[in-house]
Amino acid sequence: DLISWLLVIVGFITALRYWRQPRFSLPIIATILLLPVAFLRSTSPDFLADAPLLPLLALLFGLGVASLYNSLPRTSRRLAAVGLLALLAFNIVWMGRDLFVLWPQRDDVHEAYDSRLGRLAHYLDRTVADIPTVICTDDLSPNNPMQSLSQRRLLALMMHREDAPIRYADCGTGLVLPNGGEEHQTILLEADLLEGLHPRLRDWLRLGHPQEADAEHDDVPTESALIVDVAAELADTIGRFTTTAPAGYAPESPGGAEAALLPVQFEGNLTFLGYDREIVGAYRPGDIVTVVTYWRVDGLLPPDLRLFTHILADPAVIAAQSDTLSVTPMELQPRDVFIQVTFVRLPPSIPSGAYSISIGAYQDSNNARLAVLDDDLPRGTRLFLNQITIERE
Repeated sequence: DLISWLLVIVGFITALRYWRQPRFSLPIIATILLLPVAFLRSTSPDFLADAPLLPLLALLFGLGVASLYNSLPRTSRRLAAVGLLALLAFNIVWMGRDLFVLWPQRDDVHEAYDSRLGRLAHYLDRTVADIPTVICTDDLSPNNPMQSLSQRRLLALMMHREDAPIRYADCGTGLVLPNGGEEHQTILLEADLLEGLHPRLRDWLRLGHPQEADAEHDDVPTESALIVDVAAELADTIGRFTTTAPAGYAPESPGGAEAALLPVQFEGNLTFLGYDREIVGAYRPGDIVTVVTYWRVDGLLPPDLRLFTHILADPAVIAAQSDTLSVTPMELQPRDVFIQVTFVRLPPSIPSGAYSISIGAYQDSNNARLAVLDDDLPRGTRLFLNQITIERE
């Protein structure tokens, strides 16, 4: 406030007046040294830069008050003391209004203190025990010490439920539908995340509806929690795979290259449900082949599970490949269905011809593939999907 700054100026003038005395010269020297440091910063005004000045300002303020108080007649000093108390009360009210009313409403404050994540943490603390929850995050390796403090880690630090049964997926190329698609909530840590998803995954989430703020959920940020119930739609989609998405066993497997009846079990409590066929006339070298596969969890999965997708010139020659997994297998529960979108870039030198697509799973720690099972009997380590055509110009 203006009066406080006038008192600081009076204090500085008093120090200049008695500059020959050490107790007055020290504040002058400190002011000369600290002012350039505080005000010449490119980010000024900056609280961290101004912090060294705070004790000095308090000292000059007190010096100004003492100087004026001692210069008044004794009959007026009591009135000056009352005025000083009034000034203190005014500053307390003013600071309280700034701190508790104006400051929390600033957009930059919300961004600096991750208030959106804080509200989500509060919302999840109250709901995660009642409804299966999937969190969309690109941090699928939270125990990696080399990674910075991601939104997933910040959210976990803000939450009070360390044992919350939460599934994680990046939602850009992988999505989890808990309990066969029954009612669950998908949490979007970023406000505009939905528009950046793969269209197949975005279509599933758009079948849900945003959790609106109400008396019970007054803290949920806008369009950050989607309530999704797609059990019927998922069952219909998986049922269509038996006719629209043919699959077969590998030719080197016992029994040869026979047609596989979906769904197909794998080792490690994993079941392949089917895939979406991409309708493309012909690919060119350098194009990206998109393979969308559906999987069901039947029990505890290997924690280092990975999925592979191969483009094959013949069953023994890999022309292109991609290994990935866009969900965290450790948190998945039985009956969970996850969708994996895999992108395989064709090399520029790939010849024209017909190519097969094969998929499978393995453990990343030892590269051991999970066996394909047919009535609990092994049928190789991969499944063959549809063929694609590549034409060079």
